[in-house]
Amino acid sequence: MTYQLFSKGIKQYQDFNTYLDNLKDAGLDIFDTDLIEKAYAIFDTWIESILNEEGQDLVYWWLFEDVDKIIYEDGKDNISVENLEDLYTYMSTLGMFTV
Repeated sequence: MTYQLFSKGIKQYQDFNTYLDNLKDAGLDIFDTDLIEKAYAIFDTWIESILNEEGQDLVYWWLFEDVDKIIYEDGKDNISVENLEDLYTYMSTLGMFTV
């Protein structure tokens, strides 16, 4: 998996969520519709197809948890994954991509 493809998929997902938030702010809440559930299922399937389970968990943590994006490993320096490229590099280094 190249960084370009990974970042494109993640950024499109983020843009999609921003679009949905903007619609909700405008009074159109379509989050709980079959259309949106299917779109999320497509993203979930993509993530499952390119990452091992640890990588999947890490991506969802990175996308949704409102915390400093720092990975703490016992006996090692803390690893900042604040930006997407750093996340990709970390995941690649640990062999989390399956493709």
